[in-house]
Amino acid sequence: MASRSRTTATCWQTTRAYAAKAARISALTKDLSEWLPELSAQLKGRIKPAAQTVAFHPPCTLQHGQQLRGGVEQHLGALGFQVKLTGCEPHLCCGSAGTYSVLNPELAYQLRDRKLGHLGQTFGTAATEVIVSANIGCITHLQSGTATPVRHWVELLDQALQPVTTAFTIKFIAINDRPSRASGCFALMMRLSKSASGPPATLASRSPRSAARRSPRCPEK
Repeated sequence: MASRSRTTATCWQTTRAYAAKAARISALTKDLSEWLPELSAQLKGRIKPAAQTVAFHPPCTLQHGQQLRGGVEQHLGALGFQVKLTGCEPHLCCGSAGTYSVLNPELAYQLRDRKLGHLGQTFGTAATEVIVSANIGCITHLQSGTATPVRHWVELLDQALQPVTTAFTIKFIAINDRPSRASGCFALMMRLSKSASGPPATLASRSPRSAARRSPRCPEK
């Protein structure tokens, strides 16, 4: 009995130690979508979205696990994307759910087809041309049931990002006709120019999370 008590106490101490480490990692970690408020401000004028209808499927990891709702579609919309959340059961799982689609394929495919049906009707009579999500499991699972492209929203952003052309002149310097010293001087100039630009801007604090929304009941098929 004493041995079991010592084991329990050791496990508890270990759990508390890892809980502190986990809390620290959690405080340092951000979801990619939490960068959008800062990124959208910096990318305005550099984004040229394609003229297409985009339906956003918020994965369970984002809207239920992290309680992050509304940010992706809000900021993509501000950048000019024609993006919309389906009005019917946006809270519902697509059926991927990690290994669920492997262990319970019949139910997983039913959920997938139900979700794809809602996503396809996001724009009413107009067709949904692209589906975006934020979880590789959702993306691959949904794509297995439709010919409509299913992508991560950051791929959409990357595709629309216009390159920045910077004009600059490089002057090669010969010092005492010794190329090695000239190249060393050039490398030093490059390092100084990089350091002069300063550290990258710090990320903005987490944006307030919107309150959970209840979805309207969908009409019977």
